[in-house]
Amino acid sequence: MVKSDDGSFLELVGQTGLIFKSEAEGVREAPAKPDPIIGTYTWYTGAEFTLREDGTATAKLNDKTWAVRWVANPDGGYILMHDDGAVDVVKLSKDAAKLEGAGLNNGKSYPVSGTRR
Repeated sequence: MVKSDDGSFLELVGQTGLIFKSEAEGVREAPAKPDPIIGTYTWYTGAEFTLREDGTATAKLNDKTWAVRWVANPDGGYILMHDDGAVDVVKLSKDAAKLEGAGLNNGKSYPVSGTRR
């Protein structure tokens, strides 16, 4: 069985030709798993840090809210890019309960962490 570009399936019938099917019986694509970083964390500053599937995030502390973009590293870590210029490089714990790493802002490096809520 071969799947066409438009999402329909083609099935070879004997040696004589093809039948177009809108869906192949018994074949289902596995749903994409969300990245394990997705969720809300209490950041080391006390901020509520929410990471979304679309690569965006927000950090809220009292009356202040920061916009953040995140990307996954090939090594399994993540880069969090804050709208104020800060950058955090973090790894998710094996149990997915904690983010830990280093932040960089104004040429200074410091430890960062967050615990999943």
